[in-house]
Amino acid sequence: MTVPFSQRLTKPTPQLAALIAATTLSVLVPTIAQAQTGDNTPVAPTSETPGPAIVPLNPLDLRPLVRNSDFSIPGLERTIAQADAEIAAEDYDAAYDTLIAARETSNALAGHYQKLSGQFSGIDNRIYEAHRSRALAAAQLRDAATYRLAIVHQARGQAELAVPLLLQVLASQSPTRELGRDSYNLLYDLGFVTVPYRPELANTDATDTTNTTDTTTPDETIPEAPVIRPLEGGILSSSGLSRLMLDADTAVSLGDNRGAIAKLQEARQLANELSGFYQQLTSSFSGIDNTIYQTHRTNALDTAQVRDEATYQLALLFRASEAPELAVPLLMEVVTSQSPTRDLGKQAYRQLYELGFVDENYPRGQV
Repeated sequence: MTVPFSQRLTKPTPQLAALIAATTLSVLVPTIAQAQTGDNTPVAPTSETPGPAIVPLNPLDLRPLVRNSDFSIPGLERTIAQADAEIAAEDYDAAYDTLIAARETSNALAGHYQKLSGQFSGIDNRIYEAHRSRALAAAQLRDAATYRLAIVHQARGQAELAVPLLLQVLASQSPTRELGRDSYNLLYDLGFVTVPYRPELANTDATDTTNTTDTTTPDETIPEAPVIRPLEGGILSSSGLSRLMLDADTAVSLGDNRGAIAKLQEARQLANELSGFYQQLTSSFSGIDNTIYQTHRTNALDTAQVRDEATYQLALLFRASEAPELAVPLLMEVVTSQSPTRDLGKQAYRQLYELGFVDENYPRGQV
């Protein structure tokens, strides 16, 4: 059956109804919004508002850390180069700030790359090796920044602050590498160590002169200029530790227990630091130079002994000051370090017995 054209207009199809509804809505919505806000400003058709231009991404912009940031291996290299320029200009305050930032950044980078390397171990050897290499490069830059920071401390007259930094570099690099040797040589120049490191003489008999000849005559002998080693005789040395112990003895003899306690606490801390430093040196030269190894091992043991003696005397002062509860942990440290078989360990245990902290005497039968 054919429907007349006039009837087709009066009976809209579903498609026509949807088109009419959409057109009406597009006209009414701006009008309703104006009525609610009171704004009579004509609303421009949405289709006429230009949108933001879409710019294709530059592939180089996807790697900003490599080009612009200090948080990258190239950025670290630029930072250390900046520190070198500041040191050359003797602007040590600026160099200090620059190197502190470089140490923190390099340490963080080394840790991140080390973690990434571990994640790809056994999964993708190419990525594993790449991140491992970056971790090693960041660690090398960290040690380079640490060594330069020690130089800055030396230039500012703070040699004591340079020692732990140089020991860190030496432990990380070992004396067999250039940066490790430079660190040990600087420790020698500062006067913290008294035995120089000569790789050509390592683990050899220093008294062997079979193949050496002296071609100089007495008239040709050139006197050496005095070398100034700022740590020789300073507080960060065995002689400095001995002076603190002597000052404590003097205070005790004068009845100044408060002053003696202060000196003994200072001596304890210093002896503990020195013993740890010498132990680090011992570990660094194990199997590399036996003379230096034995020298610093002896130094570590000697300073540890002084530390225990200072601890024991401090415990006695606390006991004399009627503070036995402060003496107990100190005496326990001495017994643990010395063991009860040595004289100082026996004396410390005897004090624990006399204080009533233990009921069993040692050696047995001793009154």
